[in-house]
Amino acid sequence: MKNIRKTNILVASREIINGQVSLKQYCRQGVYKALKNFPYTLLDGGTLSENNLTDATSFIDKAKKEGARFVIIAEADAAPLESAVALTTTFKPVRAKVNLRVMATSNYQLVAQAAENASGLDAVQILAEQKALTNACQTAAEQVEDAITQAINSAKTFNFIVTNVNTIERLEKLQNIMRSQRDVEDFVLIKYRNSTATFSVQA
Repeated sequence: MKNIRKTNILVASREIINGQVSLKQYCRQGVYKALKNFPYTLLDGGTLSENNLTDATSFIDKAKKEGARFVIIAEADAAPLESAVALTTTFKPVRAKVNLRVMATSNYQLVAQAAENASGLDAVQILAEQKALTNACQTAAEQVEDAITQAINSAKTFNFIVTNVNTIERLEKLQNIMRSQRDVEDFVLIKYRNSTATFSVQA
C-alpha cells in the first residue's frame, strides 16, 4: 500500500551577504520556488550555525524527530561584483554562490549535491542581493530534484501488523518507538481495530 502523505523535507541555510550572516532567507526562497510543484512538504529549518555545516548530525536528528525524511542544507554567499556595469551605471551587480546538499535522515547519507553561481542586477543593492541568492539556490535545487525523487521511490513499502495493542497509550508508545528506528523512513497508521494496529511502513 502506498503512503498517501507527502514527503517532508526540512530546508535550512546559512546565508552570508557582504561577509555578514543574513536572516533574510533569500536562498531558501529559491529552493521553495524550485520544488513547489513537487509532492513534497517543505519545512522551514531556519538559519544554520557554522557548526551545523561541519557536522550536521544533531540537525539531521532534530529533522527526523520533526517527521522529515530528507534535509536540504544550503551554504550561500553573496557579495558586490566589481564590473564595468557598476562603474558606468547606477545598477548594483551582485554575485552569489551556493553549495547545496540533500541528506537522508534515516542514515545520514548524502543523496545529492549541487553547486551553482548566479548574478543579480538592480538599482537597489538589497534587491540585487535577493535576485542573486534566489537564482543561485533555485538553480541548484533544480539540479537535485531527480535524485530526491529516486531516493523517495527506492524505499520499500510494506504492512506491519502489531497485536495486543490494548490501549491508546500503548499505541502512542509503539508509534514513538517506530519513529526512533533509524531504518524506518516513514509510516502511517492505516487501521486500528480489536487491539490490532496495522501500519504502512517505508524502510
